[in-house]
Amino acid sequence: MKLLESEDSDIDELSTKEIETNTNTYPLQFSKIGNQPDKYLNSRYRAKKGPVDPYLYKKSPLDIWEPIFLPFIDKIVTESNLYASQKNMPLDTTPEEVRAYLGIVIFMGYHSLPSIRSYWSNDPNFFCERVAKVMTVKRFLKLTRFLHLNDNLQMPPRNTEHFDKLYKVRPLISHLKQVYLDLYTPSKQLAIDESMVAFTGRSTMKQFMPLKPIKRGFKVWAMANSSNGYLINFDVYTGKKSSNQTEFGLGENVVLDLTQNLKHKSCYIMKKDKDFKMGDTDFAQSGDVSISRWKDRGKKPVTIVSNMHNASATEIVLRTNSRGQRTPILCPSSIADYNRYMGAVDRFDQYMSAYSVSQKSRRWWVKLFYYMLDTTIVNSFLLYKDSCNAMKKKYMSHLEFRSKLTDQLISDFSSRQRRPIISPMSNKRKDSTGSVKISGKHLAIKISTYRRCVSCSKSKEKRSNMACDTCDKVLCKDCFAKYHE
Repeated sequence: MKLLESEDSDIDELSTKEIETNTNTYPLQFSKIGNQPDKYLNSRYRAKKGPVDPYLYKKSPLDIWEPIFLPFIDKIVTESNLYASQKNMPLDTTPEEVRAYLGIVIFMGYHSLPSIRSYWSNDPNFFCERVAKVMTVKRFLKLTRFLHLNDNLQMPPRNTEHFDKLYKVRPLISHLKQVYLDLYTPSKQLAIDESMVAFTGRSTMKQFMPLKPIKRGFKVWAMANSSNGYLINFDVYTGKKSSNQTEFGLGENVVLDLTQNLKHKSCYIMKKDKDFKMGDTDFAQSGDVSISRWKDRGKKPVTIVSNMHNASATEIVLRTNSRGQRTPILCPSSIADYNRYMGAVDRFDQYMSAYSVSQKSRRWWVKLFYYMLDTTIVNSFLLYKDSCNAMKKKYMSHLEFRSKLTDQLISDFSSRQRRPIISPMSNKRKDSTGSVKISGKHLAIKISTYRRCVSCSKSKEKRSNMACDTCDKVLCKDCFAKYHE
């Protein structure tokens, strides 16, 4: 089944009568007689839908997520270190550090603060020890700055045949498109729709969609499983293709491209249409191709093209009248089926938006990286949830899943294990060397400013940048031990 979205197709603008009178353009002879398409009479979907591994309910979030993203971590380490060296700024990151970095990014998605620096703030209302003990803010920002997925020096020139607008994220796109298909067997009901990635910076790929909640950003064509929202395939829209490439129209090209790997599996492909309106039913059919028109609430009727439905078949649906009562009305079966299975991508987007890892960035490809990282987590959770449902096991929530994944990614990693975190309750700071002195139970530590020594300044003012972490007293080097005696 192929349902063409009215935004991308001219079908909505053509009446059945116009199609009948344009037989030269449309070589189909439509009539008012409906019939069941012969092509699908004996067609059965025999594949067992769900995760390829049925025992995911026994595994931890990290064990489920690792097959999706872990093979790509080494690529991030290599390319990030390479990019930093090209800028003469050694990074020397490791797979363990990148895993911890990603854990922090995921943590920030469900533990949101106004800015990244807030997690390391001296204000106890913002300070987050969970993040600060893993790495310093300077190290986190440095990793973010030099994060890279592909070698810039190998990028084909803009005016050449092999130029790719998505070169910076192409390795991750190619990797995820393959692994999502390998880990899950989709059902026969699929939906294709637009998914927006917010971005307000400069990019030739940025789209303006006034009717979408996210109006400016990158448009991603997504194909999801209707029963649970699992993302099966996706493609980032980069604009109109070059004239030397065959193009049937945007809507048809998107459907054909995203379903390329699902041929000969008796899958029925659907694409979202406008909101349903209340009203009359009209239809026309030529062979296996049927056009159903139905007017629900509003001014404009819905038009659906199908190659698997009897255009004259109808079923009962309930609609609320002006008195608030639910009344039964007739609806074409193709539109009723569409209504059942259309929301797959919307469901996926709901999971994405709840705890999105996306942060502000001027680099366009970093926003796409955050988006794809989110897809790996959502798909991992949906694989786990499907496995639990199949085995009738209780499953953890989406938030719990992310929390456990954060813990497992960070584990006991810390790049500052020998440099203790100073409580934000006081205004103390360590110097660049982190040196401290200990006297009994009292810890002497350097602070950011010089203040009066509470001991020797009684007779003559003397300033010091050393304070006692226990007493919260500023003392000079000579007075520290004597004062505590």
